[in-house]
Amino acid sequence: MMNKIFTQQKAPLFNRASYNMVLQPFSLNIAWKIQTDLGIGAIDKIKNYCILGGIPYYYELLEKRTNRDDVVYEFFFDIAAPLKEEGQNVLRQEFGSAYKKYFSIIEAIGAGVVSGSEIANRLGVAQTTLSKYIIALQRDFQLVERSVPFGQNLQRSKKGVYSIKDNTIAFWFTNVYGKIEPPTNDALNEFVSRRFEVFCKTFLTQYLKNMGETGGRIGRWWGSVEVSSGKFENREIDVIVETQTNLYVGECKWTNKKTSRAELYRLEESSKVFKTNKSVKKVLFSKAGFDFSDNRADVILFDPARIEAEVAKFIQ
Repeated sequence: MMNKIFTQQKAPLFNRASYNMVLQPFSLNIAWKIQTDLGIGAIDKIKNYCILGGIPYYYELLEKRTNRDDVVYEFFFDIAAPLKEEGQNVLRQEFGSAYKKYFSIIEAIGAGVVSGSEIANRLGVAQTTLSKYIIALQRDFQLVERSVPFGQNLQRSKKGVYSIKDNTIAFWFTNVYGKIEPPTNDALNEFVSRRFEVFCKTFLTQYLKNMGETGGRIGRWWGSVEVSSGKFENREIDVIVETQTNLYVGECKWTNKKTSRAELYRLEESSKVFKTNKSVKKVLFSKAGFDFSDNRADVILFDPARIEAEVAKFIQ
């Protein structure tokens, strides 16, 4: 509503606002502090943040619940679940009578259709027609974001993929919409593992800032890596943060199995695609911890206990 009144060219108060402020969700630090006050452990804090994001209302609901062990059932699938229709309600509030067009786009992205051409084909529309809706979802409503492999130009790259920016909307479209039963543990862990990458990116940026390193470019990377002479593999690097002095590359593991040194070797191998004069530092995040230790200055290992300790420093 505010967007229509003040920022659209034909609106009655276009260019009349003396100051614009876009309200953002709670930061990771605040969401973490609230859950600390509620006595929630580190692993559940991460999982809850991956599902609920930083929307204040959801944490108000969390505070009111006596049983916080099964947030998914309580919030989305119980008879009186407060967020059972959340995705649909949010889009109706945002888009009014036009919500079905936007709904179809976000539904496609939630189902794993991530390129512009794929989304257009799924919806049966021309990609040029789709563009104005995608732009509105990115710029005006900030529900969708487009990313390209780290180092590529966001406007020119043909490898761009779309994702749902809001954690709860992403969860609702992936695991609630059209479902009558809560997701299995495997399906839930699969979802959380994807949002865990976003969590780790946010956490690492804050951690480096706390260590005195000013941030630069942030993202992830996917592409081909030469693993031996003439032999290439498709690889992904989940988290990349570039500071003034270092390039941090990270891998995120949300499984019940401890992360092994083999993952570190694989990350080191993948990171060779970056040609830089900066020091390249490897960062591993693991839900279950590690079956090895490494004291090298260019290796950083984060398990939930260490994340807990570091976030405590942020919010002091």
